[in-house]
Order: sequence, then structure tokens, then C-alpha cells
Amino acid sequence: MSSFIIKKTIKNVNKIEKISVDGYSFVPKKTNITSITIKQVTIANPKLIDTILMTKFDKMFKKIAKSVVYVIADDDTDETDVLIALDEIARLRAIILNKYQKFLTKEKEKYCLQKIRMLENELRNKMVYLTRNYEHIEERKIGRSR
Repeated sequence: MSSFIIKKTIKNVNKIEKISVDGYSFVPKKTNITSITIKQVTIANPKLIDTILMTKFDKMFKKIAKSVVYVIADDDTDETDVLIALDEIARLRAIILNKYQKFLTKEKEKYCLQKIRMLENELRNKMVYLTRNYEHIEERKIGRSR
């Protein structure tokens, strides 16, 4: 992969040198503001990488947290809804451990995994409640044989 350090002046853009950079790479959103097309951005600053990845994590976490709160608060949920939410949490954990782990600091990684574990524990409690409630209803049906 070839990379360039670009120095921008008021009148023109000059390519200074070609280098290779190790860091977090992503594809930016497409905008029609400039005539330059950017295919990939690589960031080497660890603090900036932490900030970007934590922003992405927070966006995904809020989306999943909304669905988890809905599943926990709703009385009509069944085990399949809880399992779907658990799968989403497992997917988020896999993203943190596989994709972001080499870029995040240990403190940020631990923080993300604790937040995920908190949601997972709440869903598991809901799952236990649903299975016990279902077993209790089945016992009542078996007892009445008329």
C-alpha cells in the first residue's frame, strides 16, 4: 500500500513523499465538496484512533442498547427475541475483540467489554425469568386434567 504525506497550501496541493504507514485504516464517507477522491484514510496517532473507535463503538452500543431495553421492558417478549438480542451483543463483542483490539488501549477495551457484559447479564436474567415462567405455566396445565 502506498501512502503520501500531503501538504496543503492555499493555492495548490503538493505531494511531498511516498511512505508506508501502520495504523487504523478506514474508508471515509463520500462527499462532493472537493474534487479529490479519497479511497482510504490511515491514522497513526493512537489517541485519535481511540477517539474514532470509541465513537463507532458508542454508536453501535446505543443501537443495541435500545433493542435490549425494549426486549427487557416488554412483557410480550419470548425467548427468540432475547436470543436475537444476545446474538447482536455477541457480534459487537466479536468486532471489539477481532477488529478493534489491536488498535484500542487496554483500558478502552476493558471499558467496552464491561458495557457489553452488563447488557448480556440483563438479557440472561430475562431469559431465566422467561424459562421459569414458561415451566410454571406448563406445570399448571398438567395439573388440570379435566
